[in-house]
Amino acid sequence: MSSEQLTEQLELMRDNLVRIQTINSDQFNQELRRQMWSFTEAMAEALDTRTPYNANHIRNVAKYSELIALYINKLHDQGKEEEYFDDDRMSQLILSAYLHDLGKMSIPLEIMNKSTRLEWRMGRIEERFKLIKANFRIQLLTKEISETFYNEKVQELDEILAFVHKINVQPILTDEDLDLLEKYFNYKMIFEGEILPYFTGEEKMSLSIRHGTLTEAERNTMENHVFLTERILSKVKFHERYSKVVTFTSQHHEFLDGSGYPRGLKAPDLPLESRILAVSDICDALLATDRPYKEPMEKDQAFEIMFKMADEGKIDGKIVNYLDLSFKELEKEHS
Repeated sequence: MSSEQLTEQLELMRDNLVRIQTINSDQFNQELRRQMWSFTEAMAEALDTRTPYNANHIRNVAKYSELIALYINKLHDQGKEEEYFDDDRMSQLILSAYLHDLGKMSIPLEIMNKSTRLEWRMGRIEERFKLIKANFRIQLLTKEISETFYNEKVQELDEILAFVHKINVQPILTDEDLDLLEKYFNYKMIFEGEILPYFTGEEKMSLSIRHGTLTEAERNTMENHVFLTERILSKVKFHERYSKVVTFTSQHHEFLDGSGYPRGLKAPDLPLESRILAVSDICDALLATDRPYKEPMEKDQAFEIMFKMADEGKIDGKIVNYLDLSFKELEKEHS
């Protein structure tokens, strides 16, 4: 074999070796990618199954985020949108959606699952009202009070308890509700020289929640899940194509006007991906049928609320519009 032939064979062997190495490297990268996504889906499954009130949230946020990104790509192809989601950018967005609530793993279930203002405290109030009625009955039998006064107090207790039952599950309290509560909070009876208030300080705080079921302290604990998500994900060595996952997940509750949390960021600090996650998260919160503190909402009503939030400068109206149009296109396809 001539030196030229030998050189040719060596070059051929080198090319084949490089090709094999490339194939093996691609296979290895694909395997790592599959492993990462399977781990992410496992974490999402663990979080969603931790509470019956969160069963589909993560997947819905991922689905809505993808719908928005795909609509942006369609407009980009038509020359109507500058932004575009290539495979890497799309993957990073969806990964962020799957991981955005990871910090909720550490939120106590009594807060996560709180479906009414009082929860178990309702039973404690009922038992106290029975005791108060019994004390009035004793006072009646010992001639300390009249039968008329006794009947008035029993009727009053029944009316108060019925009102407490009503507002315990009422989504939003009116000013009239709160005024009446304030009146009832001052009620008490004196029995054998001891003062027995109708309500404890803890019960007053819970019943006075104007919107939702969480007290300020409970809401602060719930909102802390964003910091916990950031802290957990900051420990992960993400590939450079996923380098913004921590940023996007930590901003999904921020509003454009700075009124969101946890850092009160404003529009210039919020990239498109963070805005998409915010809209997708709110959309599922409004449409969800498995939330303990609210009734499910019709799609038109949900988008009316989101467009109002956009008008108020809280979320990106263009993204809300893209999601709305995506839903309408899906409805046409399935009609």
